[in-house]
Order: sequence, then C-alpha cells, then structure tokens
Amino acid sequence: GNPLFFKRLCQIWSELIHLMRAHVGDKLISPAELVTAAESEQLLSHLDRIAREVHLENASRFLPSDCKILINTLPSTLLDENYDHSKTSVLVNQFGLRPSQIVFEVMEREPVDEPKKLRSVVDEYRKRGFGIALDDMGSAYAGLTLLAELDPEIIKIDREFIANAKESSVCRDICRALVEIGQCSGKPIVAEGIETEWQRRFVTNIGATLLQGFLCGPPVPSPSNKAHQSSLVGRRPFEYPYIVGQAVDPA
Repeated sequence: GNPLFFKRLCQIWSELIHLMRAHVGDKLISPAELVTAAESEQLLSHLDRIAREVHLENASRFLPSDCKILINTLPSTLLDENYDHSKTSVLVNQFGLRPSQIVFEVMEREPVDEPKKLRSVVDEYRKRGFGIALDDMGSAYAGLTLLAELDPEIIKIDREFIANAKESSVCRDICRALVEIGQCSGKPIVAEGIETEWQRRFVTNIGATLLQGFLCGPPVPSPSNKAHQSSLVGRRPFEYPYIVGQAVDPA
C-alpha cells in the first residue's frame, strides 16, 4: 500500500482509505457511476457487501499489518435483517486481519428511519472490536441527530464545507463547530477534500486532527499489487489507497 505515516499521541499510525473502482474493458468506472448504477437497479446494499469483502481481501494482501483500514458502509446494509453481520468477523479472521484495524464509515447517502436500531447494530460491531466513523458529517443525512445516536470514534467533515470555506463564512463556522464537537468529546476529526494550501492552513488552524485529499496525495495503485491487478480487473471492483495525512502546523 501507499499509506502516509503520521504522528499522533506520540505513536506512529498509518491510515488507509480505499476508493472503489471498477473496470469495463480498459475503461475505469468512477465510484459515483458505479454507485448510481447499483442504486438504479436496487443493488446498492449488495454492492456495499461485495465492496466490503474486496476491501478486506485486498487489505490482507497488500497492506502493512499496522494499517487502519477505513471502509464505507451504508445504513441500509447495517440494517439489513437478511445480512449475517457475523460474516464480517469471519472474513477478518479468514484474511488474517484484526478487528481493531477496521473502521466502518457510515455513509450519509440515504435517510436513517430507525436510528436507534442502527445504533444497536453499530454497538454489536463495536463489541466485535471494530471502530465506527461518520462520513461526510454535515451533508445529506449525516446530521447532528445521527452523530449523537451513533457516537462515532471518528468524525469526517464533508468536503463541500471545506471547498466553500474560503468564500463562505457560514461554511467556516460549520467547520469550526464540528471540530469543537470533536475536541470536546475527544474524537479525531478528519477534514475531507483538502486540495489547496489555503484549505490546509484553515483546517489546521481550527484544530482538525487529520487531513484527507489530493494535497496529501492522489489515489494511486499500490506498487506492491501490480502483479495482482489483472486478476482483479473485470472480476470485482479494485480498490486504490487514498492517503490521510497529519494536520501539521502551517509554516
């Protein structure tokens, strides 16, 4: 893999976020296209489960054993009564991973009609040793109610607030408020979509814990997995690492 190591709390950690990619012949299909197609065929939860398995399989093959693996998941998948959630623990053991390495990012893409039931499922994941993050905080359905109900270990600020922060005082205030929530509860805050030096300085100055975005590094194939790409392309979505960097003080 190609994680960026960073220091936090006097320890060395590495974080890796997988981005989902699919291929049709030589054409690379974007995550948005893939998700939209699955959504139109009512196969979104099915895609979610396949991607989860692929994430874990690829992580076992290509990543250092001290990596944290962040995996997106949908509320509908967590609430699916037909899905055996214990299978995830079986897969983790099968691939030689540890539950403490895995952090599930609950996505904001769909409404949550049963937040307390979702919290119950999330708590079962925690009992199995997995971590929970809330993705794209502040956007779509990832509001304060879900934040309070799930009480995630990691909060991720939606990239749209970061992208518009330079021109919008409201977006800047929202970013500051989310960081303050994280600081008060002792939760790491990931600022998503960092693409410019101004954005890096802004989120650093307001106290964001970690940065994610093209300024830290673009999604690229891991050098160690090139030999395996041909066997994965066309069979399943292939996962590319995405770098998370430390929110260092600006020069």
